[in-house]
Amino acid sequence: MSRAQAYNEKRRKQAEAALERELETACDKIDFEGTVAQDTKDSAMGKGEEELFEKKLTKEEKKALAKAKRDAKKKDKKGSKSNLKDLDEEEEKKDEDVAAGLAELNIDPNTEEGKLELALEELSRQNIVVTYENKKGQLHANTRDINVSGVTVAFHGKHLIEETDLVINYGNRYGFIGPNGSGKSTIMKAIAARSIPIPSSLDIYFLDSEYAARDDITALQAVMESNDEVKQLEEKAAKLNDAMAEADEEQQADIQANLEAIYDRLDQLDAATAEARATSILHGLGFTTTMMGMTTREFSGGWRMRVSLARALFLEPEFLLLDEPTNHLDMDAVLWLEEYLSNWNKILFFVCHSQDFMNNVCTNIVRLDATYKKLRYYSGNYDTYVQTRRDQDMVQWRQYEAEQRDIAEIKDFIARFGHGTVKMVRQAQSREKLLQKKLEAGLTPKPEEE
Repeated sequence: MSRAQAYNEKRRKQAEAALERELETACDKIDFEGTVAQDTKDSAMGKGEEELFEKKLTKEEKKALAKAKRDAKKKDKKGSKSNLKDLDEEEEKKDEDVAAGLAELNIDPNTEEGKLELALEELSRQNIVVTYENKKGQLHANTRDINVSGVTVAFHGKHLIEETDLVINYGNRYGFIGPNGSGKSTIMKAIAARSIPIPSSLDIYFLDSEYAARDDITALQAVMESNDEVKQLEEKAAKLNDAMAEADEEQQADIQANLEAIYDRLDQLDAATAEARATSILHGLGFTTTMMGMTTREFSGGWRMRVSLARALFLEPEFLLLDEPTNHLDMDAVLWLEEYLSNWNKILFFVCHSQDFMNNVCTNIVRLDATYKKLRYYSGNYDTYVQTRRDQDMVQWRQYEAEQRDIAEIKDFIARFGHGTVKMVRQAQSREKLLQKKLEAGLTPKPEEE
């Protein structure tokens, strides 16, 4: 039996068991004898006849009824106006703008396409503009690596990166570093919104805000919320199974690998094992058993941020982006998270100011070069990056200083002998041509100072 058949058979049995429990529960709750007795009593008292026979009203009764309806409508209108005045004007305007935008764009926020459209619309609203170089050919649906050239991200007209390459490979854990205020969070937001070509097989989760304060859900339930994902995974599995029939041998192998991953993920989200995993993650982040049963409204913003982090880890997305995950965590929780993320075998891309944390988690470092608006890539953890960067900067400084000395000497020669004898003027002109060639060939840029 294949994985798909086994999973479908499992779901069928679960549905049958749930139906049997529902029927048994419903039968236990119905008092048949009491219901029959009550119906007999009501019939004897004449109840129910108003459903069969409409009472005939006189002319005066009809006028009175119409007047009463008009008065009730006026009263409701006045009441609604007074209630609207009590609403927060800013929230009301925001809701109206969102509703109007969705209606105008015909976006359904419950679908994957709708969520993508909303994310891109939010980027536009925040004046974040992303451009990139279009490549010939279609992006393979089952690829897991991201490689986009010519990426430019602008925030309110200011370029954060310009014409740079974005290269993220599956299985790597990237620490994203750069000067404060250089736009790291904005760039992560642009990536999470899929504003660049990202394979559809990669599901993305961007953690940048705390979980909502709600009275109807506990911390444990919030972490285990995954009904939407189960539905999406089942739909994706159905599409891949349909595509299997028309695929060649190589494509079938890729599709089969994706199906295996999907069914493994569905097994992880099974309610029988999900609670144990969610409890383990929450405990690692500092939650006691009592706290797990508290509603999210009972927590401060810092603890709700831990709930969001626990949910991100529980969902185990293919591509996880974290913005300062160690904020709001005590030392024990930081050490637990460090150990947990060091075993992450998918894509992890995060910003963190703790060098120890990056040393123990990262396999790669991405540096935002704020001077030249480029992304620079380094293999290894943070200490390896520091050593590599020091060696590269030393070589670059030597080349830069040597070129600057040559240029200064050439300019000095031209200035001194450009108006002398014919022989010296010719030499000055020759030096000037040499300088022009150097400039056209490109000079070594000055190393960026931290």
